[in-house]
Amino acid sequence: MDDHPDLVRLHARPRHRLADLVGGVLDPLVVLAVTVLLVALATSPTVLAGLGWAAATMTFCALLPEIALRVVMRVHGIGDRQLVVREQRRIPLLLSAASIGVGVGVLVLAGAPRGLTALVVTVLVALVAMAIITRVWKASFHLACTATAVVVLALVLGPLTLAITLPMLGSVAWARTRAGRHGLAQVIAGALIGGLIAGAVFPALA
Repeated sequence: MDDHPDLVRLHARPRHRLADLVGGVLDPLVVLAVTVLLVALATSPTVLAGLGWAAATMTFCALLPEIALRVVMRVHGIGDRQLVVREQRRIPLLLSAASIGVGVGVLVLAGAPRGLTALVVTVLVALVAMAIITRVWKASFHLACTATAVVVLALVLGPLTLAITLPMLGSVAWARTRAGRHGLAQVIAGALIGGLIAGAVFPALA
């Protein structure tokens, strides 16, 4: 396993604390949770309703996928939560997609705000696309998730959000390549996948 190309690239880079910190703080689940909260608040009639919808959505989009990831790590003896080896991502991706798919159904049946449901469907489509690509190649989930957030927040809250989210996207791209977690092509691919899917799916549903 030590000669796996993903591990060779990782070990070729000396550890960089700032890159690791950025990658941890802007973890896909964190970025997704913040995006869900902002969209829920922006599309709900009251703050209390928005918080309720956000909590329900995060259960299926963040909490259950994180639990599934931890279980898979424990069962397979994986010590790296970010799953640097591409092949280790398959089962967590399938479980996450299943959880988010159920979440979409719950939101639709419960009458969630249209924009919030559109966000979750967008995330599901992006996740499925990434899962398919991951079978043969490794693109960056950090960049896919962050790019999705960049596009959705600009559409929901306005283009002024780009002043914050675009530098965040650049920071994540730098962190993932500097830490040896991804090559340049992989972060670009992740950003394109997330951004293009968000730009096509979210407006069509919201």
